[in-house]
Amino acid sequence: MKEFRGIAASVLCLVMITWSGWKVVEAKEETESQLKTSEKSPQNKSQPSFHYVGNSFSAKFHKPECEFVRKMRSEHVKLLKSKEEGTFLRYLPCNWCLPSWDKSVAGKIVKPSQ
Repeated sequence: MKEFRGIAASVLCLVMITWSGWKVVEAKEETESQLKTSEKSPQNKSQPSFHYVGNSFSAKFHKPECEFVRKMRSEHVKLLKSKEEGTFLRYLPCNWCLPSWDKSVAGKIVKPSQ
């Protein structure tokens, strides 16, 4: 069962990459001359066309790196360009990756009173 989840997560990542317009290519070794020429000519790297991933089953949207994105079923995936698109679809933000409260903790060292 764990192997199936791993395979399903890999398939989901490939589906998300395909939908975003990124191309999956095979890795190949680059020689030093190729590296030098690629450094000289800057390439336009296209940004992904989505910034959030919605779940049509739970009606929540997540950041792509959220751990719950890996766990969702591929038929429930909806790629979103902005938070506004998610709220327009009446999706709620994920409480884990998009909390409405501040997750940072600030501390202060206090000298003991004498």
